[in-house]
Amino acid sequence: MSSVDSKIQKAKAGDGQALDLLLARYRNYLAVLVSMSNRGGKRLQSRFDASDVVQNTMLDAFKDFAEFQGNTEPELLAWLRKVLAYNLADLVREHHAEKRDVKRQVEWVESLSQSSQRLQRLVPHNRDQPRHYYSRQEVVVMLADALAKLPDDYRLVIVMRHLHKASFNEIGDHMGRSAGAVRMLWARAVGSLRVINAE
Repeated sequence: MSSVDSKIQKAKAGDGQALDLLLARYRNYLAVLVSMSNRGGKRLQSRFDASDVVQNTMLDAFKDFAEFQGNTEPELLAWLRKVLAYNLADLVREHHAEKRDVKRQVEWVESLSQSSQRLQRLVPHNRDQPRHYYSRQEVVVMLADALAKLPDDYRLVIVMRHLHKASFNEIGDHMGRSAGAVRMLWARAVGSLRVINAE
């Protein structure tokens, strides 16, 4: 049993401290998924703070942890994405003054799952340490932690370039910079990410 699976079992047995530590592990992962999401559009994103959405998700997960039926980290990540998806769907509903829509919640769950899969493909290769040393979920969580350490503009250019597949011109339009300046920013950001990942 992995250390994460062990923490899950302790949390399910009612150990509040284990649950706190367990959920804190995924704060950056959820924050990166929010930053990757473009489902709500720029107008919606300008109306909420991603850290608030993540904080609400953490609170909901803590309060409703008894509803989690899994026993492994992949199952926990899927459940946390579902809690996050419901919070994001509620934000969209409130923004557009609509009724709760289960279909929209499911669409958010699928969107966040796809974002998580794209995040896995961003993992830099480290030839000195086999990638199978860590589980795929652990690698994604570590990458999210590394992205969280980057300056905002570095993180943005990596997310837009690698996860949204935006061109340098598109990123430049979004950031108010030339395509050449964005390309240089991107190169520095990728270099910084590799350094952090190697630490």
